[in-house]
Amino acid sequence: VCLAYNEGSGEFGNCLEAESCKDLHVCESYIRGLCDGSTGCSRCHDIYEPHPLKTLQDNGVPSQLMSILLPIYKSMLAMAGADKFTLISSATAP
Repeated sequence: VCLAYNEGSGEFGNCLEAESCKDLHVCESYIRGLCDGSTGCSRCHDIYEPHPLKTLQDNGVPSQLMSILLPIYKSMLAMAGADKFTLISSATAP
């Protein structure tokens, strides 16, 4: 996920590479479950839109995996968050 795309305003946020960016231009908050994709957010919420789809195809992601990609990514983020919580809890334990 392109962090620069998710910052700033405009069609490409702060991403200077715009259409040529090799990272996914999708709403990071949407992937994290913090954005419902409503009209209040101008970021992409659909991996089938032209830029995300081309990025995934260029990186060799098979079309059969497209429909399960977001749930997999959400699970990865959740596991990373759980690991982070475990590390913090372990560090503060007496």
